[in-house]
Amino acid sequence: MTVFDAMTAAEANPHGLKFDCDRKFPCSGPAANRVLASIDDLKNQGVGRSARNWVFFVDDAFADQGFGVCRIADKDRVLWKYDKFHGEQPGKACK
Repeated sequence: MTVFDAMTAAEANPHGLKFDCDRKFPCSGPAANRVLASIDDLKNQGVGRSARNWVFFVDDAFADQGFGVCRIADKDRVLWKYDKFHGEQPGKACK
């Protein structure tokens, strides 16, 4: 299962989240090209030092792959943060 798969499953839950991909890199496109644009009604702000965007971690490691291809295991915990980029170095987050 990928992070995208997990989010799609969560979206199907009656109390789940809603997410969308960037128009240039849609959710219907190749898995490696998917770019998250928003969760619920909170959209990425784009580029710039003060811009806040969605980033994710798997078991406290900054993602080293995109959410369309980042494979996770049953017990993994995925955490999305809406924040400025702080220079995090990717860890071994994805399987």
